[in-house]
Amino acid sequence: MNILAIISRDLEKGSTKYRIAQYLDFLTSRGIHVEFIKRGGIDASVVKKARQFELVFNQKCLFRYALARKLIAHSQRTIFDFDDAIYTRPGKPHTLITGLRVKMRLHLWLKHSDIVTTSNHFLARYARRYSDAVEVVPMALDLDTWQPGQKNRDNKITIGWAGAPVNISLIESLDPVFSILLNKYPFLKLAIFSGRKPRLSSPFEYHPFRLGHEPAFVQNLDIGLLPLANEEYAMGKSPIKAIQYLACGV
Repeated sequence: MNILAIISRDLEKGSTKYRIAQYLDFLTSRGIHVEFIKRGGIDASVVKKARQFELVFNQKCLFRYALARKLIAHSQRTIFDFDDAIYTRPGKPHTLITGLRVKMRLHLWLKHSDIVTTSNHFLARYARRYSDAVEVVPMALDLDTWQPGQKNRDNKITIGWAGAPVNISLIESLDPVFSILLNKYPFLKLAIFSGRKPRLSSPFEYHPFRLGHEPAFVQNLDIGLLPLANEEYAMGKSPIKAIQYLACGV
């Protein structure tokens, strides 16, 4: 079986990695070949090529309505997968026109895909307004990689966060809390693992993102942080970070 998978960036992006890339060896062992194409590379030639694949798997990529409609029409079967509330966005809402455009593109995939997969029941309830073929496929981890490890003991309790630069503002929002905690409890230590260094007034250990090093960082934490805003976008999350903390005994 041949699958054409539409992704937004690279295989290490969180959603892509945990929704499809981590299963590639499993799929290959069962004779399933996956070819990836990035959202920006989709054009008329890809639409014609889609017929060659038994399945087109779209991992929450929204693009021009007319192009998406042609791609769906030329595909033998389609699955649309989304693990975020992509009909909205964090913080400031979309403008009226942009919001309508986003929902039109999303609803096209929800209505016309053979199957819609989501990571939780919150998103499934939204999808079922437009599709009768919605399945919840929870976020999952490889427990050979994510498991409790030997902590580097230095008489400190390490509180920490591992996350993408796009979410740095969430950890920065806790800056006043860090100041109180670190001043009150000298045995606490703060550690951050990310592709961008947050702006915090309190001292902290910064671990620049390095591919494959996130599990070791998480294993060395005592308390994992998962700040989220109280908003629609956050309610749609199935935070892989929480699952990572739990798998590592944090």
